[in-house]
Amino acid sequence: MSEFVPASRLYDVESRTPIAHPAHQATDADVRHALEEREIRADGGHSSSDTERRVDELKERVAELESIINRELGYSLGEPPEPQTVDCDCGESFEVNVLNGLVCPECGVSHG
Repeated sequence: MSEFVPASRLYDVESRTPIAHPAHQATDADVRHALEEREIRADGGHSSSDTERRVDELKERVAELESIINRELGYSLGEPPEPQTVDCDCGESFEVNVLNGLVCPECGVSHG
């Protein structure tokens, strides 16, 4: 059975936050054990083993997504295809790219 605790010890008036009953608070030994076992971190973050596991999961996901993109594009993102040039009837040769696509930048004729 726990002893009587005045309300002033269970509520911080200035910050308007409740304080755990002493019977439910962690002891120094509990805190030390949790920190030693890396169950929690003093900065509120995850333990290093949790972070490392999450990084490994994300690396696997990135590799999976790169594989899908490479398959859909037909080439590796690290190795783009050779640029292609188109000879237009106006006499202009132009490189097919994101800016002009298959439209001649000189005369505006589409070659698609």
